[in-house]
Amino acid sequence: MSAALVLAVLAGNAAAAGPQATARKLLTTCEGAANSLPIVALEANTPRVPKANRRAQDAFYVCGDNSPWLKLNLKSRALHQAYHAWDDLSSGLGDYLTYCEDVTFGRTDTSLLHDAQHDLTRAREEAKRALAKL
Repeated sequence: MSAALVLAVLAGNAAAAGPQATARKLLTTCEGAANSLPIVALEANTPRVPKANRRAQDAFYVCGDNSPWLKLNLKSRALHQAYHAWDDLSSGLGDYLTYCEDVTFGRTDTSLLHDAQHDLTRAREEAKRALAKL
C-alpha cells in the first residue's frame, strides 16, 4: 500500500472526527516514522548506504505532503502548533534523505546530517507539546 494511500485513508477517517483528530493522526504518523529511522552518519560505498536511503525515503513519504493540513482550519493555536511540529519533522526527514542521497554519490559532508539531527530533535519536542494540547 502506498504512503499516499495510507495518508488519504488516515485523513479521510480522521476528518469525520474533526480537525483536531485529523491533526493528531497526521502528526502521530509522521512522528512514528521519524522515530523509526536512525539518523546516523554513513560511509560512502558501504552496504548501509542504500538501506539507509530506502528507509529515509519511506519515512519521508509516510509524512507525506501538506495537502491534508490545507483542509484543516489552522486558526486554533493547538492546530497551528501541530502543523509546525509536522513541518519540522518533515523538514528534518528531508534533510536526512538529502544527506543519504549525497553519500550515495560520494559526497560525505556532514552538515546536512547535523541539520537533520537538530531539526528532528527540536521537532520531536514540539510534537510532544502539540500532541498534549490536541
